[in-house]
Amino acid sequence: METGGLKKERDVPILAFAICICLIAVAIIGQSWWSIAQDKALTINAAQEHNFLAVRMLEEHVSEVMRGAVRVTTVASQEVLSETRVSANESRQLQQILAMQRQESESIHALSVFDAQGLWLASSQMGAAVPEKVEEQRHIKFLLEHPEESKVVLGDAYQLQQGGQWILPLVKNFFDKGGKRAGLIQADIQLRYLYDFYERIALGSGASIVLYDESGRKLAAAGLKDRDYSRPVLKNFIRDKSPEGALRDVDEEGRAWLISYRKISDLPLILVYARESSVILTDWNARVTQKIMVTAVTAGFIFLLALLLLWQIRHLRDSRNRLEASESRYRLIYQGAQDAILLISRDYIYVDCNPAAVAFFGVNTPEEVIGRKVGSFSPSVQSVAGYASQDKDVLVATLIDQAFKGEPQRFEWVTVRNDQIQHTEISLSRVEVDGEMLLFCVERDINARKYSELLIAGQNRLLKLIGGEEELTSILEAVSQFVEKLCPHWRCGIQLLADDRRSFAHATGSRFPEVLLAQIPGMSLSHGSGIWSESALTMEPVWLREFLQAPAMQFVNDVETLAEFSSCAAWPIFGKNGQLLGSFSLFSYSREPLSEKDLGLVRVTVDIAGIAIEGRRSEKKIMQLAHYDELTGLPNRFLYNQHLARSLAIAERNRSQLAVLFLDLDRFKNINDTFGHDEGDNVLRTIAHSFRQCLRESDIIARIGGDEFILLIDQFNEARDLGDVADKLLYAAAQPFEIDGQECQLSASIGIATFPADGRDAQTLLKNADIAMYKAKNKGKDNYQFYASEMNTHTVERLAFEARLRKALERREFVVHYQPKLDVKTERIVGAEALVRWNHPERGVLSPVEFIGLAEEAGLISRLGMLVLDIACRDILSFRNVDKDFGRVAINLSGAQFNDAHMLEEVKSVVDFWRVPSNSIEFEITESMVMHNREQAILLMDGLKEAGFTLSIDDFGTGYSSLAYLKRFPVDSVKVDRSFIKDIPDDPNDTAIVLAIVAMAHTLGIKVIAEGVDSAIQLETLRDCKCDEFQGFYFSKAVPDKEFLQLLQRQRRET
Repeated sequence: METGGLKKERDVPILAFAICICLIAVAIIGQSWWSIAQDKALTINAAQEHNFLAVRMLEEHVSEVMRGAVRVTTVASQEVLSETRVSANESRQLQQILAMQRQESESIHALSVFDAQGLWLASSQMGAAVPEKVEEQRHIKFLLEHPEESKVVLGDAYQLQQGGQWILPLVKNFFDKGGKRAGLIQADIQLRYLYDFYERIALGSGASIVLYDESGRKLAAAGLKDRDYSRPVLKNFIRDKSPEGALRDVDEEGRAWLISYRKISDLPLILVYARESSVILTDWNARVTQKIMVTAVTAGFIFLLALLLLWQIRHLRDSRNRLEASESRYRLIYQGAQDAILLISRDYIYVDCNPAAVAFFGVNTPEEVIGRKVGSFSPSVQSVAGYASQDKDVLVATLIDQAFKGEPQRFEWVTVRNDQIQHTEISLSRVEVDGEMLLFCVERDINARKYSELLIAGQNRLLKLIGGEEELTSILEAVSQFVEKLCPHWRCGIQLLADDRRSFAHATGSRFPEVLLAQIPGMSLSHGSGIWSESALTMEPVWLREFLQAPAMQFVNDVETLAEFSSCAAWPIFGKNGQLLGSFSLFSYSREPLSEKDLGLVRVTVDIAGIAIEGRRSEKKIMQLAHYDELTGLPNRFLYNQHLARSLAIAERNRSQLAVLFLDLDRFKNINDTFGHDEGDNVLRTIAHSFRQCLRESDIIARIGGDEFILLIDQFNEARDLGDVADKLLYAAAQPFEIDGQECQLSASIGIATFPADGRDAQTLLKNADIAMYKAKNKGKDNYQFYASEMNTHTVERLAFEARLRKALERREFVVHYQPKLDVKTERIVGAEALVRWNHPERGVLSPVEFIGLAEEAGLISRLGMLVLDIACRDILSFRNVDKDFGRVAINLSGAQFNDAHMLEEVKSVVDFWRVPSNSIEFEITESMVMHNREQAILLMDGLKEAGFTLSIDDFGTGYSSLAYLKRFPVDSVKVDRSFIKDIPDDPNDTAIVLAIVAMAHTLGIKVIAEGVDSAIQLETLRDCKCDEFQGFYFSKAVPDKEFLQLLQRQRRET
């Protein structure tokens, strides 16, 4: 077989080849010389034609001049006859007539009149002298001797004495009315006129123009004036007796001339036009030179080509054996290649294939492949990267056509062998075989690689779904589709067990038999209830071929509709602790046992399904723990705060009311102490249920710990409505109950605070409701109290205290204590919280609880805040002198400060004064501060962040605690309120809340700080929850700056 367009070489005799080359060269040279000769002849003929054309044109000009002269003489003679008697007495009149007629022709020098005897009478020239011996002049004498002659007669040319101009006389007889000669009239023609015209014609053409009379006398000439052509011309003229002719002549200098002549009709004149042959052949000589060069180059190229061909012949002889050996090796490679190799025609037909292709397509002989259309072994739907169409025939035509255009193709394709999908990598390239263009197709099995890619990609996609927020049903559907994509001959489904593990709760699978999907939910977990039940009961894989009559399927309805499948199998799904979660089942169209690859896929699938099921159930449990009290099922503090925040926003927008009720069971501690915590828990569950029954569906009741409950009532008209609700709750709490046969009874104390009368934020409402509840306890318990402002403080005391507070600010009686903040992992000091104290002259050091609220109400909080910032900036410089790696000092901002438009400029001014880095200061804000005007709050926080300060949300969990708000606020950390820390790890609700807060914050890249850490077990729990930092009495209370410096110095020494 010939390849690469090469034809079989033939033996060529070198001598014959050389002779042929020589003959070709001779033929080219001969043809060139012949064409040169032809070109010369054509050039001479063209010049001859040009000469004839020129001499005819010149003859026409001379004739026109002569005819004009004859015309003038005729008119002048007629005028003379009519106006005079042609006598010497009328010479003046004759002169005027002749002068006037002479003006009619530029070529005439003068007109003269003679009488019938030949005597001169007058001339057109004024004062012309009388010519001598006129009658002896040849032309005059001739006419005198022939008085009847009417033709024009030319005289001999003569030269004027004045000016030296040459004149050719022309004379004729003129007759009176009786036909008798009346006289002679002569026109003197200026030969200069003819000479000027000839000069213009001869100029630039290299021609010589001469006018002769019949005797050979030269009358006018232009060009080469010294050359005399009269002898050869007259000789030729006399010989040929032709009015025109042409001849070639050579002068004395050996120059050849091409001469054309013509006799002027009716006149004894001959006009000669001659051109030198060398001038005529100038262009021909240039063409000859060019043609000789072209011929020489052509001949040289032919000889060079001959040499190259001779070299090529020798090279071909040397390479023939190499080519044959190469073809032999190619055939061995083609036949022995492990990849399938095929040749494809333009008609999309297989025209050849190697043995590997036969095995690749799962046929027995090459004849089963050759002649079939490309794509015959492929599914009808394909997917090729870069092409929108998925139709097999369209893709085959497109890819093959592109390859035939010279664009090699490389793509992935799917074929079918023995009913199994095979992934293939195909390359197409154009080749020429025996003069025909074909495609060289290589198909490589990439099943293993593709399977691994799909397996890894599918696992990643499923794990991403599990890590997202997809429903469990959608995830399990995706698991089944993942398996069916890798094994298209399977129909897969997942069956979930109910919580009691006695029946199946749900079945999934987009292509799982519908007859089974409909009956599996609710089906008991028992033998005969399907292969999925058998697998779950035995906790082992089950494989059945003849499953239609198998005992495992005897209680399955419409099992006969599954006859299209050849086998089925099921595997149990376990959680990470070994608990049974459900089954994974498949129905297969193949009876072949599962391969190791298939079993590996099933193991991966079962593991992923177990992770998804257990993960979603764990998330559900965590969410339940994070939002609901595990003992009573009521909302916990976290969920209650969310409801309260939402209701406050609605009430403020709608200008409506809501109420917060704080309920505490009286003497409940006695129940726990007497009957134990288990019985106490039962009592709490019963009472919680009773409380729930007393309330409307829209009312919220939450247990916040121990025997404390809080309620949210957001739809009431007047305070009496709240009193009715409180009475129902008191009645429910006072219902008697029995424990171990002993009747017991409790009571409750309820405090009520309303929005907006008793507070405009959640924290204030809860605090005031708590105050009112304690007021109810002080009044004997088993009652409810509405919050009143006098419960907090007395007016006179408040005014005096406010005045003293203003003086304290002026005297800078306030000091700052610092509570260390430590890294949870290393327990090293990484920062501190600045806490203000009032060094009161009479009462000693006062905590913020005693004056912060009053400072806010009196509008002094901003001044106090700037004073704290000023002291903290000064102390930060001292802290950094001791420990250059010291972190940030956290400073609390109040709501009044946060709403102050000038706060940011004042903060920058203080920080710039002390030249403290802005990243060494952290501002703590509460959730409630930013919720009433969120957009302005975000702008202020953005300004603080841009200035380099960090932000933290304080008491997180007690306010709105919204993940959506956290995403919008540019905060760096959140501080978990101490109310959630104090009971961990004993209280699972608080532990779950802390865990949820840490998880949410870390998801958003926010650091978590726990406050109120008072024990090692609390710290260990926070470490398990992956909390970042903590502060509390476990390490140190808030201390003056000097003591804090000592803590830093001790840490540095220990390091």
